[in-house]
Amino acid sequence: MGDIKENDMYLKASMQLLEQTYLKILRVNLTEDSHIDIKLRDFEKTESRGYRTKISEWLKEFAVTGQVYYADVDQYLRATDIRILREHFCHSDEWVRVRYRRASGEEFRWVQMEIIKAADYTDDDQIVMLYIQDIHDSYVRELEERRELEYYCSTDDLTGLGNMYAYHNICGVIADSVRARDIGVFFADLNGLKIVNDTRGHEAGNQYIRRFSEMLTRHFGHDGCYRISGDEFLVIRTDHAVKEFEKKAQEFDRLIKSENTPIAAIGWHCQSALAVETVVTKAETHMYKDKQLFYESHPEYKRDVVEQRFRNDADFLVDVLAESYKVLLIADLERDTYRILRQKPTSVNQGEAAEGIYSVRNDTFCDEFVSNEFMELRRQVGSIANLREQMKTEKHLICDYRLKDGQWRESTFWKMEGDEQGLPSKVMYYSQDIDHSMIDRLSRRTEAERKYALTAGLRELYSAIFVIHLDTEKVVLDENLTLPDAVANYFNGGRDCDEAREYLIRDFLAQGQEEQFREDTNLLSLRKVLTDRKVVSFYYRIRPGFRRRDTYSYCKLSFSRPLNEEDHLLILAAKDITDVVNWARGGAEPGKMFGHRRMMVLRRPVQRRKNESGGKGCE
Repeated sequence: MGDIKENDMYLKASMQLLEQTYLKILRVNLTEDSHIDIKLRDFEKTESRGYRTKISEWLKEFAVTGQVYYADVDQYLRATDIRILREHFCHSDEWVRVRYRRASGEEFRWVQMEIIKAADYTDDDQIVMLYIQDIHDSYVRELEERRELEYYCSTDDLTGLGNMYAYHNICGVIADSVRARDIGVFFADLNGLKIVNDTRGHEAGNQYIRRFSEMLTRHFGHDGCYRISGDEFLVIRTDHAVKEFEKKAQEFDRLIKSENTPIAAIGWHCQSALAVETVVTKAETHMYKDKQLFYESHPEYKRDVVEQRFRNDADFLVDVLAESYKVLLIADLERDTYRILRQKPTSVNQGEAAEGIYSVRNDTFCDEFVSNEFMELRRQVGSIANLREQMKTEKHLICDYRLKDGQWRESTFWKMEGDEQGLPSKVMYYSQDIDHSMIDRLSRRTEAERKYALTAGLRELYSAIFVIHLDTEKVVLDENLTLPDAVANYFNGGRDCDEAREYLIRDFLAQGQEEQFREDTNLLSLRKVLTDRKVVSFYYRIRPGFRRRDTYSYCKLSFSRPLNEEDHLLILAAKDITDVVNWARGGAEPGKMFGHRRMMVLRRPVQRRKNESGGKGCE
């Protein structure tokens, strides 16, 4: 008897908890089209609220009498169609779940309906339980955060146009279509952006980019306009919108050609296709033809003319450098030629021609003047193949070696120009005598300078970088870039990961994210995810007070493996994205956040050349 009373007490407590959690609880017999009310407020048992003995009639009347928000009625009726429910539960044990807005006083609030099989369910007697729960506050917050993130990921922050991610997204949407559709693409490439950047500064380059984007949106409208790189823009139209597209493109062509110096080279193309990329390639081809005509009419915009404009300044700089260096020369890697700018008379260069074949000079110099132990090293470093490979990513290379007369020398190669693929086309070379005892000091200085430059660059992107030791489960602060002292002092010397996690939850994380944060930062899960991915990122809201902010701030945490793929380490980089999120929230148009757009659907990008950019948010 005691066990029975105790069970009754637990059952009563459980029912009280359910009644507090759910607005409505029904036991529904799908076979007989009937229901038993477990929790239902009295005013809901009225015909004005659609109440009926048959559950199918009640659910339908509830919607059509205005109790369900008009935009949600169709999905509500589909989800609660009793014939569909019978068929579903005959073949599946999965819950039926639908979110919709229902009337609550003078407003509509988000609720969630869940329908699950009861314990005594059989195919001949289909008994299910129906629960309705108010989720308005949490769901609205989820929608807002999703809109903010979608806008942040798909919008170019300099122009407000769609970025490369948004372009990939529309490509994916169209690629999912089972039929070919009419597609129109307008492709524009700015003229002279590099000259603007080089002569007037990058802020002027940004204004140049914004000016063109405003011209583009005034003419074509904002929707369907993308900035896909520093100086490249796309306008995409599909189906019926293509009819007016070609006329609009011709009008825009006449508009920019009316200027003495057209701001952009353009091309467009329309056709029926299954993929946007197909049409983009053809429009880009037309743009290149227009670009060539522009250069023929305005040769002053070519790069070698820009060099000519600054020749006086360059000559002055060369004269200054020549006082310190043995030789200054420029090597053209594409043509395999060199030209000596200045050279001090030494035994090494007696009778050397001022111009010639670079690869021959490199080999001859190494064979005749470099000591045997450094000969192949110096030959390899200075070879065209090595310079083109290394300078894909490096701006300069330095090689220390010894001459046959015992003198130590340092040779430096600087990348001056690159081709459309980013490979170096011209390199400046200079060398100087050095004291052997200085080599270690020079090495340490170079390393310090590189680390300082790296830290300065990271400071613009991250607030801190941590190292997580998986074998000891400790997290150590590696670089404090802009992290507040209170947090930095806490992590100095290392902390247990669990302890650090709870510290961040307790003191900094906004409420409602605790369990998600624990799940995201679980070391076993991260280790598993990062076996297939290079980096994984999470976004969190930080409570007021952090960084002396009076309002909520936002943080992005990115976990990655080290470059050397050490199995026992993870790298954690923290980034403050508050300004970006606040900007996105202020500039967003609520009606354009969702619809059929899917966030960050990445497709294989169109192969294009690398462009130098004056903007801050290329893709």
